[in-house]
Amino acid sequence: MSCSLRSLRARIESLATSGGRFGVACARTGVTPVPIGGLWFESREEARLAVDLAAAYRARLRRYDPTLQHHDLVVHECPLAVDAGIDARPAPEAARAGQPVPDDD
Repeated sequence: MSCSLRSLRARIESLATSGGRFGVACARTGVTPVPIGGLWFESREEARLAVDLAAAYRARLRRYDPTLQHHDLVVHECPLAVDAGIDARPAPEAARAGQPVPDDD
């Protein structure tokens, strides 16, 4: 993919929605790295596209910083406690800060 970092990030952000049920995180650590930290997606397909775009973004960024950490990004569905009116998604500030997504256990 020969897009700029700016255009890749803009494309990812254009897929995101404030009420989405699907997020992206590292399968090993639960971290949601740049450029998808704090973003949620309406459908699994949009989140999967965001994974591909984020991988391209991070590969391009790694050309400037070879020490950039690798993440195995996966799509996950966030359980919403609709009956209780509770949103179980982590706060966007925590996700953008690279904090692990808390377990439901």
